[in-house]
Formats: sequence, C-alpha cells, structure tokens
Amino acid sequence: MASLPRFRLHATNLLVSLVAPWGVFHASQADTAPQPTLQLPFDGTTDGIRSDGKTVAPLETHGTPTFRAGKVGQAFLTGGDEAWLEYPGDALDPQQGSVMLWVCPLNWSSSDDKFHVFLEAGEEKYGQGWFLLYKYYQSAWLLFRLKDERNGVTMPFKPVIWKPGEWHHVVATWQLGRQ
Repeated sequence: MASLPRFRLHATNLLVSLVAPWGVFHASQADTAPQPTLQLPFDGTTDGIRSDGKTVAPLETHGTPTFRAGKVGQAFLTGGDEAWLEYPGDALDPQQGSVMLWVCPLNWSSSDDKFHVFLEAGEEKYGQGWFLLYKYYQSAWLLFRLKDERNGVTMPFKPVIWKPGEWHHVVATWQLGRQ
C-alpha cells in the first residue's frame, strides 16, 4: 500500500498534545527501536518535526489555531468552532506503525451520544486505505479502524471513563496481518 495522502487532527472540543518522544512511529526492523517519523509538539506552532529534523507545516489549516497548556508543554485546541489541521500522510506507514497522543476532552464525557474523532488518515474512495481513531457514540468505547485496499479491521480499546478536563494517553499500534 502506498503512503496515505494526508492525516487530519480534529475532534469536538478537545485539547490534543502530541509531545516528544510521542508521535507517529515506524519500526523498520524488528531488532531496532522505533523511531519517530513525525512529532507534533504544538508548543505555539502547528509545525511538526520529521525524524531528519526538517519542519513540516500543515497542508491545510481550518480556522485559527489556538494553544493552551497541555499535558507536557502546550496543546492544540480543536473541535466545534475551533481549528483542525491536515498534515502530509507520508509520515504514516499504512503497513505498520504507532500513533501516540495525549487528549483532554473539554466539555464532553464518555457518556454522551456523539462521535468524537481524534485522528483520521487516508481516503478510502481513492483505494489507498484509511484509519480512524475515535470515541464511539453512545458508549465509552475508543475504536481504532484500519483498512487497506482489501480488508478492514476494527480494534476496540477498553471502555474509558472520559471526563472533561482529564488527560488520557492514547496509543494505537498496527502491523498489517498482525492486528
């Protein structure tokens, strides 16, 4: 599968803090430690840092980015009337990888009846696959959905009690054929 065209950070009234060393990871060999391919620290900027040290700006910025105190450093405020960001998808390997982020709901809890999407990547209509990390509506289940050109899989996380103002460390890991 080719790289994904883009990935988007958005949600409903949520603080997202992706802080070094947490980011998007890819393990190229089983005997080497995973290396971050992109880190988004959100310390006053929407720019990310690639593993080669180069800066990556969002492909698109919707709304005006706002930053608040995060779990470590600052966090990006997204959702509702707030901004959302789209980054190049080549930082995500559809074959294998991990996404790690800190999230903090601002004015919603896990008992509400709404979807809360944290991260989505790819565009299924182009046959390039996609993945989605979100809180399912009418439940406290956190779901990670992954699909390549042929197959799809949904991986549920243990139900989480989401309360406004509480930070949660969320990690999704995948390896095609070994979900």
